[in-house]
Amino acid sequence: MRLERSTALAHAGAQRRGRLALQPGAWLVLAAATLPSPAFAAPARPAGAPRCAAPTASPLTRRPADSARPAALEAGAAGDLVVRELLRAACTAPHARWLPASCAPFEGGGLAELHSRLALDLGRAPSTLLSRSGSGTPPEQRSALLAASALVDVALASPSVEGLAWRLARAPEGAAEFAADPCSDRARISSADPVAVAAALLEVLLALPSGAQPADAEAAIARALANARVTGNAEALDPARRALVPALRRAFTDAQAQRAAPAERLPALVRAYARLVAAALSVVEGRPADTDVTLAPRLVDPLARGDLRGATAAALGLVRALAPDSLPESLAVVVEVMSAVAQAPDEDAARAALVRLLVPLGPWAEHVLFDANLGAVRLDDRDFTFAGDALLGYQGEALGIIARGALYEYDFTSDQRIVQTTHAEGGLDAWWVSSGSAWRFELRGEGGVSLLDTTRIGLAPGDTPFADETSLLGRGLLLAALRWQPSGDAAAGLWLGGGAQYEDYTPLAVPRGGVVTLASETSLTAIAQARLRVQLALVPRWVGLRLRADVLRYEVRRDRELFVVGPGAVTSSATSEQTVQLEAHGRVFLDAEVARLAGFVPGVFGGVDHYSVDAPSAGATSATAPVFGGGIRRVTF
Repeated sequence: MRLERSTALAHAGAQRRGRLALQPGAWLVLAAATLPSPAFAAPARPAGAPRCAAPTASPLTRRPADSARPAALEAGAAGDLVVRELLRAACTAPHARWLPASCAPFEGGGLAELHSRLALDLGRAPSTLLSRSGSGTPPEQRSALLAASALVDVALASPSVEGLAWRLARAPEGAAEFAADPCSDRARISSADPVAVAAALLEVLLALPSGAQPADAEAAIARALANARVTGNAEALDPARRALVPALRRAFTDAQAQRAAPAERLPALVRAYARLVAAALSVVEGRPADTDVTLAPRLVDPLARGDLRGATAAALGLVRALAPDSLPESLAVVVEVMSAVAQAPDEDAARAALVRLLVPLGPWAEHVLFDANLGAVRLDDRDFTFAGDALLGYQGEALGIIARGALYEYDFTSDQRIVQTTHAEGGLDAWWVSSGSAWRFELRGEGGVSLLDTTRIGLAPGDTPFADETSLLGRGLLLAALRWQPSGDAAAGLWLGGGAQYEDYTPLAVPRGGVVTLASETSLTAIAQARLRVQLALVPRWVGLRLRADVLRYEVRRDRELFVVGPGAVTSSATSEQTVQLEAHGRVFLDAEVARLAGFVPGVFGGVDHYSVDAPSAGATSATAPVFGGGIRRVTF
């Protein structure tokens, strides 16, 4: 059981917001770090291929370092279980075709491996779209996708102009094949394709000796264009193309000067390579190129920052723009959830994101608060106790609101008296909580109504045969709290405050002899309240412990108008009395975190309810009743 630092505390009796349990018993002892899947290890490059590196080792696919993330989520059992459950829910047939790397067999690596695979799928969206659309892609779009695919693949595996020229001339391959062998000697595209001709121009420039003159470059380019049957003159360029050659040479020099090792350098490298491709295509076409070469930089920029959500928006936007009817409607949600899980700072955030796939209620459902508890104890053959409470609410980062209710029933029977007490209450709480880390401050407003009814039946000689007391209470309080959440496994909070209470009190007594007394009184008095919450992970992911205590103290001034109904006469009198009442409810919960499902956690509890009244005319009386039961919750602390 872990606690979130960023959420608001719910009702005074609330517990922490639930996290998703993937399957009962799924969150087991964390394993040691595991290696990435063997399917994503690049073999040695074929002879003659440009220098290549494994795509999963690229700065574009590696997850940025995050010291806040538990090591077990990076490459241990907990992270592996998150990924497996996510892939089980996400990799249905319509989605797997767009996410071949992410949906490949998973053999360990945790959330870091998921980040690497998803980044690979997002970056290679142009390749995937091209392979799905095939020959039906319009020429302008096909050239843009071929250029984008080559530029992304260069950034992933072989950041060099040599690698760019080699990739521009070859058809892109699937994500899984690319990850397994990023420099396989795959088929070349048609030599008449503008992108293939642009690749030939880059090879010409690479083959020129250092110090070559502009005339040498123009002559070599003229021969390359004639060999590709773009022009019919192998001896000289036409004026339009000749005017574009200086821009091509400048873009080539700038691209050659680029070096990329850290992630922050890759966007500049890809933009320089994109300008080089655009300049080469302009020379091929004899005019400024129509091909959009900005697709790759749009994908590479967020990937270099480790921003999978930004890369998701760029990749989906690219596919929608070029093939609006090709995407499954649910793919956007699936990829967004996978991005949120891969980038989650801790286990709680990963589970909360995963809930959106397993329980498709939308992201708003992650902020829903729910708690219900039911208890009953038969003390002996004649005594019975019932206690139940529930709440439902919604919380944001700093604000929250809940509706709550409770019902308590106490029946005690002895040889002298039968006492039946019913206590029902309901109300609304709203709060604001400060931002912070371990220590946070909260202000909470509470309003509610309460009904307390007690019926006594006297069985002993001389006792009143029947008496009934009914109190209808309205309360308004303001509470201040100091909350302490030093880690994900422990938390505590103390609320103190007060307000005003209005009471309408109606007692009725029917003594022996036929004289009936009925009173009616109202009062407005002050009320004080204290709340304590403590939460602790006894066995993380298996059993959680929670302590809950609520104490109310209020003074009631009873200005009583008493009516006595006797044989043939009704008399009245007035009295005044100050009464102190105390209510206390204590609970100890054991939560079965191992059985958590979709954020709901079952548990059992035990505790006591105590009531006491100190009246000058009747002295002090009190009652304490034990309560045991079970419940289910989906709330925050």
